[in-house]
Amino acid sequence: MALPAYLTALNLSAVKVDYTWETVNYNRLWAVTDEDNPRLMEALLSIGVKAAFAEGIACAEWVVARVTGHVDTTDALLRIEAAWASTLDRGLANLPAISRAPAKAVEFGGPLRLAMNLLSIGHESLRGPGRGVRRSVQGLGMLVDYIAGRHPAFGPWFSGSLRKLQQHYPKVDMPAEQQPPVPIEFFNPDFVWRDGAGQASLERFVGTLNPANNPYFSSP
Repeated sequence: MALPAYLTALNLSAVKVDYTWETVNYNRLWAVTDEDNPRLMEALLSIGVKAAFAEGIACAEWVVARVTGHVDTTDALLRIEAAWASTLDRGLANLPAISRAPAKAVEFGGPLRLAMNLLSIGHESLRGPGRGVRRSVQGLGMLVDYIAGRHPAFGPWFSGSLRKLQQHYPKVDMPAEQQPPVPIEFFNPDFVWRDGAGQASLERFVGTLNPANNPYFSSP
């Protein structure tokens, strides 16, 4: 799976590294609470669980775009591909955690490992009432802000995507599996909304995939 064109056009991997990465950074973003960013959690609580997870996948794509060229992102892209497919049917994917980051380039490998582990816990939380989904997405959003938030495109993209989700995917009282999927193109700033776009978009996407090429698919 390739990253969306709107992300690759930003050339995030060329941005100067203006952050440090140590275990304390991983632990802080892994264990975020409502108090760490109340406005973000309030926004996430106003949208559906499945929509929140889609926001998390899109944030994970930002992390991959930031570290591309510095560490191998092949595995991460396979995980993201499976995660998108799971928004159509959660049973399609299995996203285990990553136990260790690459030994080299820790300022890139560390955030990538955290992003994939937050994506993993968010996917696992889709089985339940969804609180864990929003917590993982909060961590992913704060992670992107930490490693790429000074890029002028991130703030408008992040706040804009949350507003669009609030408009089209408000919080509903139903299991995540029954909630409508978000189009894979939704997070492109040029995306034009159409009713029913999510189901059609994800069905087209899944129809192009070959499960034999991705170890994170659990069903053909």
